[in-house]
Amino acid sequence: MRADFYVATDGDDANPGTVRKPFATLARARDAVRDLKKAGLKKDVTVLVRGGMYRLDKPLVFGPEDSGTKERSITYAAYPGERPVFSGGRRITGWKKGEGKLWTVELPEVRAAKWNFRQLFVN
Repeated sequence: MRADFYVATDGDDANPGTVRKPFATLARARDAVRDLKKAGLKKDVTVLVRGGMYRLDKPLVFGPEDSGTKERSITYAAYPGERPVFSGGRRITGWKKGEGKLWTVELPEVRAAKWNFRQLFVN
């Protein structure tokens, strides 16, 4: 399948978004599509995202300006046969073995009320 832009975990947002030089983030691909749309869509646009884990440090927002037109579609899809995963979760490191089966970690940002969370997943 051929696309107008590609995104890959080993990409770089300074790249042109080609299959050989993909973007690193979906946000960069979205912005490239926005630029195409501002110039006037002359054909349908496709963004293919390679498999792997994409960590988001802030929400990825799509608005009305990101939709296609009556004549032209904009499609974001997984690269055929691959599975991209987008996660807004944060990795917690520095765990120490506590008593018995307990593990502990010090999180200064949580203690200072600069960050909180409601769920914790292991592996």
